Amino acid sequence: MSDKRLEKVIHTKSELYRAERKGEIQVFLQPQICVSSRTICGFEALVRREHPVYGILSPNEFLDEMNRAYMMEELDYFVYRKVCLLLKERMEAGRTLFRVSCNFCRKQFLNPEFAEQITAIAKEYKIPTKYLSLEIIEGKGFTDGEDGIVQGNVRRLCENGFTVCLDDCGAGVSSLGDLMIDSIREIKIDKRVTDLIDRENVQILVRGICQIALHLHCWVVGEGVETEQQLRDMCRCGVDIIQGFYYYKPMPAGEAARLYDRQGAR
Repeated sequence: MSDKRLEKVIHTKSELYRAERKGEIQVFLQPQICVSSRTICGFEALVRREHPVYGILSPNEFLDEMNRAYMMEELDYFVYRKVCLLLKERMEAGRTLFRVSCNFCRKQFLNPEFAEQITAIAKEYKIPTKYLSLEIIEGKGFTDGEDGIVQGNVRRLCENGFTVCLDDCGAGVSSLGDLMIDSIREIKIDKRVTDLIDRENVQILVRGICQIALHLHCWVVGEGVETEQQLRDMCRCGVDIIQGFYYYKPMPAGEAARLYDRQGAR
């Protein structure tokens, strides 16, 4: 790395650490809706930055910076700990817990100690692991030599009570080959697929994924649903859970918790 590039990385890291200390890096939650009951069955944790000048920044506006500064793995753990803290506070307040999905880059699953580290944090906060889901986000496919490490982590996580989800299925470099990883229990249909769900061949693809998921005992989440027609098409194809702006946009964690509590009060 050149001196100029190194200097930029150090500056970016310093700025982002400052933002984290000042509480500018925040966790938002987006509700996930069960198709059969039309109720909230969980949330996905998403990260946002509240800039002092520009307000709430979307991930596209700052995650590239974090990636260039080699901070994505740190961010994964930051969000995961924030989610554990939120659930701990609910538990201590006597509130009903809900399941939250946290994104982890594929590189994390290549760490032989990953499952133990994730489990240790859940124990630290005393969170029942059934309320925590880990999403393997899109990225370079696992090679034959890496499969054993990934498989070991996924199996140990599931044995410890976590749900492991394959994110971004059906588009990009994620492939159905990833489903050969044993113990995957949830599949998320990529938003790029949802955007094209009005096409017959895309519906055939989604129905096929849903059929595979049924035999693998997996739930299927339709991500990025924004219109009534997309909702109908996804439901016809057999997805189990809907996530997207049609129902709810990502919202601050406190607002999401209150929304869930109001649902339970009905």
